[in-house]
Amino acid sequence: MQPMQGGNVMSYNYMVQIQVRLCLLETSCEQADHFPAFCALKVNGNQAFSFQEPQSSNVKRPPSNPIDITGHCRLSSAYPNVLNVTWAANYGRDTVSWSDLCGNITLRYCWIG
Repeated sequence: MQPMQGGNVMSYNYMVQIQVRLCLLETSCEQADHFPAFCALKVNGNQAFSFQEPQSSNVKRPPSNPIDITGHCRLSSAYPNVLNVTWAANYGRDTVSWSDLCGNITLRYCWIG
C-alpha cells in the first residue's frame, strides 16, 4: 500500500517515513484505513492534509491510505514535532489515529524459509 503525500511538500526518498493512519475503532476484526468526515491533520501548526466528505452520495470516495508526513516534520531530536488530528464526530463510530516510523522492506532483508 502506497502512502499519500500530505500537502505540497517536495518529495524526497527517505529511508524511513513518518506515516499517520486513521481507521474505525473496532476490535472484532482487522480494520482498513478510513478517513472520517472533515478530517484535518496539522504538523507543527502547518496544514499537512485535509479530507472533506463528498456532498453527494453518488460521488465515489477516494481510497484511504497512510499519510506520509515526513516532509512536514523536523527531522532532529533537538526539536519536538506536534501532530494535531481532528475530525467530525459520528455517534456510534469511533475513530483512532496513530503515527508510525515505516521503512521499505526489500527482498534483501526478507527471510524466506
